[in-house]
This record gives sequence, structure tokens and C-alpha cells, in this order.
Amino acid sequence: MTNSMLMETSTGPRRGAREAAVQRIVWLALACCLIGAAQAGTVTDLYESRVAARSSGIASTEDLSAALRTVLRRVSGRRTVPDHPAIAAALAEPDALLLQQRYEAAVDGQQIAFTFDRKQVDGLLDLAGVRRWGSYRPTPLVWIAIEAANGERFLVGATESPDLSERLAQIADARGVPLIVPLLDLEDRSRVSADDAWSGSVANFQSSASRYGAEALAVARVKPALGGGWESHWTLFGGEFQDDWQAASAEELEDALVAGIHDTIDRLLNPPASKSTEATPAPTRTTAPAAPVPGAGGQAPLTVDAAAAQVAPTGAPVPDRTPAPFAPTAVGSDGAGQSDAPDATSLGESDVEITGIKTLGDFARAKDYLASLPIVSGVRLRRLGGGKAVFDVEVQGGVGALARSVGLGGVLRREDQIVDNRFQLVP
Repeated sequence: MTNSMLMETSTGPRRGAREAAVQRIVWLALACCLIGAAQAGTVTDLYESRVAARSSGIASTEDLSAALRTVLRRVSGRRTVPDHPAIAAALAEPDALLLQQRYEAAVDGQQIAFTFDRKQVDGLLDLAGVRRWGSYRPTPLVWIAIEAANGERFLVGATESPDLSERLAQIADARGVPLIVPLLDLEDRSRVSADDAWSGSVANFQSSASRYGAEALAVARVKPALGGGWESHWTLFGGEFQDDWQAASAEELEDALVAGIHDTIDRLLNPPASKSTEATPAPTRTTAPAAPVPGAGGQAPLTVDAAAAQVAPTGAPVPDRTPAPFAPTAVGSDGAGQSDAPDATSLGESDVEITGIKTLGDFARAKDYLASLPIVSGVRLRRLGGGKAVFDVEVQGGVGALARSVGLGGVLRREDQIVDNRFQLVP
């Protein structure tokens, strides 16, 4: 048994669809290689969902409700969010949240693209008490090593198993995560083998991750279960954590892999506290430098220090934009707050220091990324100047949990492996 056994053997129209699927996956993977550095894990279409068009050409309430379920899962990252009682009522009348719909050509016919109103979707999740993930999402590269009943081992690649690879990518996309299955071309084969996965030699997999611009790496080892079906063991390498687990067994290979993909996304959403990955650091990708913010009249770029000096003395907190008392800003807000204790040197338990802040664009990128993390419920500026910014961050699980999460987006990295609340902006 080889990986070619995962490929379909039918011909005719089915073969054409398969070839189209191959082309889609190949171009997707190549695009990730080419634009990964510029994207920094940003997902831009979280409030859109597509369903196959019916023969009548008219979208039904069921179609619209299914699309809204997908959007709620994508925005929150949580697969069970449609089960919440407060959300069930909205699913019964999804038209109230619909912004627009359009018809698009698809490989096997037509599809309908639904776009939902962002404010209303966010408000619905807030009403249900469900945190939003934000637009920065880690991109995992998933290596799958299969051991057949006869003991033969092989890797799953997108070019040779397009339908399976596309299915796994669709499962991740339904939760707003841009998952990558490697091409397994000559370059990949020269770096890794199935035996590497079974022996625990992850260094080769780590080196391959940079090719695809991935911030996280998952390695799955799948084999027949003793009682029938398939079982799989997974290892995930994230920004500041490593986790190992046994996924739920299943009768079908695809179902066993889907269970592992869901487990992987659950851990990316809420990184577990686990053994350090110092010996085998998680892959990171280099992001494109932010464009400088131009000054007035085409002068030199306006720096953060210069902007801070315009509104406050050097080293002093930047004043509030509004005189209202402090309240943690909502996730995704661009408001800034004033420090309750303007100490220019010390860091409190909820303070997070970020260095490498050279332009206003740097400041916005760092703050927006912090606010986008699912464990963060509030971000406010305490100090700004000297190439750094200090934020007061409300985070579930404390700054230790934050340290495990920030490395996944390719935006921040830890400046100190001992101190949990000092980070550096990735250029």
C-alpha cells in the first residue's frame, strides 16, 4: 500500500474534477510560499461563506442558515458556537444579518457567496459571551504519516491525494484557519520521510515549514487500530508550546484525520501550557516590514517618539483620546487609555512591553495583533516612547498564556525566554 492508493481511479468527468482540485491545491500552496511573508496570518474573509447553488438558482433559508453557522464558527474559531441558545434564534432568521449575496462559478457548477454584517455578527457573539478570534490566524503545516496494515509507511501529499488534502483544508477553513498540506514534491521528499515522523525526528519537518510560510507545525502518525478503523497520534509545535495527544479513533481514515485537525485548531485557539519547545523551536515566518507613516508635506516619516512628544513629555503616558474613565477596550478597538500609575520603568502583572516600535504603523500592528488574540479581552496603552510601547492587557490565563499565544501569528516574538511579558515586533 502506498500513498497512491489514496487517489481515485475513476476516469472521465471525475478525472477532470480531480485535476482541477490538484491545480487548486498546487496554486494554493505555491501562493502561500510566495505571499506568506506579506500576509502574516491575516484572514480577510471571515464574514463570508459559500454554499452550492440549488438547481432552482434560489437560495433557501436553510442555505442561508448553514452559511451563517459557518461564519460564526470562522469568526469565533469554535465549532460548537452554533449550539448556544442565544445564537439558535438568530439562525432561525438569518436574513437579518445578511449584508449581500452573489453567484459565482465553481468547478462543479455555481455557488452562492453570502456576506454577513460584521457588526451584527460580532454583536451576536458578544451577546452569547463568545470571544472572537480576530483576523490574525496561525497557519499550520500538517504532515501526515500513515502506517498501513502491512507495515509500509508513507506521507500524504497534496499533489497525490488532492481530494483528501482539499477536504482537510476545507475543515480548517470552516473555522477560519488557513491550513496547508505539503505538496510532497521532490524538494519535500529530499527533506523528510515517513520514518522521520515515526522516529520522532522533527528537525527535518521544522526546516520544511519555512518553505510554506507556516507559523505552526503539526505531525500526525496514523495507523490501523487494534479493534478496527484508524487511530492517530499528533504533535503540535506552536509559538511557545509543544503538545502531544491521541485523537479520537474512527472507522474511516478521513474521519480520523478530521478529528485530529479539529484538535489542532482547538490548541491553536487556546494554546496549552506544556513542555517547552526550546530544543525544537516552532517555525516562524518573516513578515514584510510595515510601510513608514509619511509626515506632513512629504517630509520624513513620522516616528512614534515624535508623535508621543507632540501630546506628552518624553517618558510620560500618552493621554486618553476621550475623558471617560478607563474600561478595557473591546477586541479590535483602536482606542487608547491613560495609565493609572505612570511609572516609566516598571511593568505590572498585566503589562506587556513591545520593543521595535519605530513608526505609527508598527504601533498599530502590535496593538491590533494583541487585541485580535482570543484570550485577550482588553488592550490599553500605558506608555509610548523610546522605541517601545507598554500596554495594559486583560488576558485570560495571565501573561503566561499570552506568551504561549503571541508567537503563532508571526507578528511578535518573545524578547526574553524567562520573562513572559516582554516581546519584540517582528520587522
